Amino acid sequence: MTKKKPKIDEKSLEEVLAKHPPEDREELRKILTDMFKDFDPANPPGKRVLNLPDGTTKCPACGSKLQHPHVTDVMGQLMEFVECDKCDQPYVRKALS
Repeated sequence: MTKKKPKIDEKSLEEVLAKHPPEDREELRKILTDMFKDFDPANPPGKRVLNLPDGTTKCPACGSKLQHPHVTDVMGQLMEFVECDKCDQPYVRKALS
């Protein structure tokens, strides 16, 4: 069975936009409708999350300190996500237990 891509209905979109100032609505409309557009699976939007060796505290690309650590359960495995603010690159590694 194939999953259907979620659709955004116009009534719900208008309800959300009505909660924001009129001058911000067109930009928000574009952002929200773009989130529901089809995309090429071989080239998805956003940054790819790269694997990071255990114990790494600096960005492999630029040497900056990795920031914003958070741990989440990914299919039963605790994973730590971190980011390099300078490169704007997200990384993931197994969380320490």
